[in-house]
Amino acid sequence: MWRVTPEREIRAGRHTLRPGAVVLAPGAYDRVVPFPGWDLPGVVTAGGAQAHAKNSGVPVGQRVLVAGTGPFLLAVAATLAGVGADVVAVVEAARLSRWLRHPGAVLRSPGRVLEAGRYLSRRIPLWQGSAVTAVEPYGAALRATVDGHGTVDVDAVCVGHGFTPSVELALAFGCATRTDPRDGSLVVAVDDDQRTTVPGCWPPGRRPGSVAPPSPWPRAPSPGTPRHTTSD
Repeated sequence: MWRVTPEREIRAGRHTLRPGAVVLAPGAYDRVVPFPGWDLPGVVTAGGAQAHAKNSGVPVGQRVLVAGTGPFLLAVAATLAGVGADVVAVVEAARLSRWLRHPGAVLRSPGRVLEAGRYLSRRIPLWQGSAVTAVEPYGAALRATVDGHGTVDVDAVCVGHGFTPSVELALAFGCATRTDPRDGSLVVAVDDDQRTTVPGCWPPGRRPGSVAPPSPWPRAPSPGTPRHTTSD
């Protein structure tokens, strides 16, 4: 696909498509909160480190540190350990007690529970309420400064602070966006029925509290159009 228009005309190679509706599912990418040394070679996103390990069976470094926030870090650490990396620790900005305040959300995500189990089976240290504050070159390796834990010498630092939705495709279709008040991310604006501001363009998931400008078409969906989607 190399061109789209607000009229839902999609050009892919030699073909031009004009579907009645389009589901926009471009995914998301890692969010990283910058710190001194975050752009050094060997400092990679957590998602990139996991994808590399899964695709090649080789870790991004023999001795690695995983840092940031969110349960995804546990899955990354388990994956890296599974392909032979020595994961020094997972540096988590929050504390597990914060996650446990929402048991319903945990139980609705059995995959995350399984990932946590894999992590625990590896006996990787979890440094809660901490963060990597700086990374600097140290010979052929890296030296990471961890709040409350001093310095750690590693081959790679894998960092992730959640995910940022990819909105480029929605913008190409002319969909309105808004700023998520929870984390400042730019997200696609939708109404209570999960509709964007462009008729026939639908995002696959829903963020709590999503609000869009008034819809420019009748409120009732046409036959066969889904009224609701499940939350992420």
